[in-house]
Amino acid sequence: MNKKDLLDRCARDGEERILLARVLDKLELTQQRDIPAHTVFLSPGEQGAVRDLLSAWGRPRHLFWGGYPDSERNICFFPAGWQEEDALCSDPEGPLTALEAQFSPNASLTHRDILGSLMGLGITREVLGDILLPRPDLCQVVVLRDAAPIRAVARSSTPTLFVHGVEDDFVPASMMGKLYQAARCPKAFLWVPGAGHAQAVGTDPELYWTAASTFLRDYFPDQEDQ
Repeated sequence: MNKKDLLDRCARDGEERILLARVLDKLELTQQRDIPAHTVFLSPGEQGAVRDLLSAWGRPRHLFWGGYPDSERNICFFPAGWQEEDALCSDPEGPLTALEAQFSPNASLTHRDILGSLMGLGITREVLGDILLPRPDLCQVVVLRDAAPIRAVARSSTPTLFVHGVEDDFVPASMMGKLYQAARCPKAFLWVPGAGHAQAVGTDPELYWTAASTFLRDYFPDQEDQ
């Protein structure tokens, strides 16, 4: 059975066909170059489709892993020939890492609140694993290591304006400070007094837009009239 026939057999629609084709691309990378590869995070339903695909393809070595036992969202990891299947679980420099944030217990934040905030920052769902709330004032998020904010800003060369509300009880000021220090791109920082999380523009629109306009004029002069 070739790749096209396999996808014709296993994919139930066009979207699933794209997903399964990408999984096969990762598998082929491991098999042809003998290097580890992995997918993005998969939902339980997507994991089921991938399991069916791999069963039909001869059950190549693989592992579903989400950073801790019994995780719901997982990546599919294809180990290289020189690796054990469970190498991913104990590798401190593996493809997964975790982010942790503390906030006021009175904030009453839910899974939906945290996911919405992360996606509002432009972080896509496929790089996010499970979101855990072990305490009323603490959240932990499993992410693909390459998508972790500190690694992302360290690689970026795009001029970036960091904006933080002084009253933000979701993302601590110390965390934003670490992001700013890690950035190697042209950058500026704006503190907005009285603003909570993601409320800078609504709290003080004059301060926000003045800072944003100055930043754009300094770093993107060709875009000023657009």
